[in-house]
Amino acid sequence: MTTLRISFSSIDHVAFHRLIQMAATAPKDEPPQIMSSKTLRRHMGDEIEQAMATILEKLPADGKISIAVDAWTSPNYLGFLAITG
Repeated sequence: MTTLRISFSSIDHVAFHRLIQMAATAPKDEPPQIMSSKTLRRHMGDEIEQAMATILEKLPADGKISIAVDAWTSPNYLGFLAITG
């Protein structure tokens, strides 16, 4: 935890517990696949594109909307995603 500068409170998070359980129950000859940061960025981009398309379908044909998306990681490796519109 300290090497990666991850908050100790992360241990209390349900997602952390699921990750540890998944790792503990994984077959030794078949470790869980972890995606790269590049793949994760691509998947997030795909999700954003799909969400934007869904929103645009609900707008009138001549309607306009501006959406700004920003994602970043803090120095202690907490991920943030901001969507404004």
